[in-house]
Amino acid sequence: MKLGVKSPHCYTSLRAIEVTPTARIHVLWSVTGYAAGPPIIAGGVIWDVSRAGLLSGFRLSDGKPVFSTTTAPLVTDFPTLSASGSRLIVPEGDKIVSYLGI
Repeated sequence: MKLGVKSPHCYTSLRAIEVTPTARIHVLWSVTGYAAGPPIIAGGVIWDVSRAGLLSGFRLSDGKPVFSTTTAPLVTDFPTLSASGSRLIVPEGDKIVSYLGI
């Protein structure tokens, strides 16, 4: 079994999927009506910064929101997060911000 996170339909939802050994895809949960960017998984949380400038964290197990804050306006249509240890690295406007304790 593989677990993945998919952001389909041109940034209109965020979905967690399970792919079985027989290549069947099962949607575990979804967050709809959300302008998702490219998500990452860190600390048991799906982290995403939307194109609208909203940094969100969703619990990996069920998609429930665990964190949300606004960021500075983004200067790209494809903002990419990064994580290292307990730090989340987030693009905010023309700078990079580090959140500690993820």
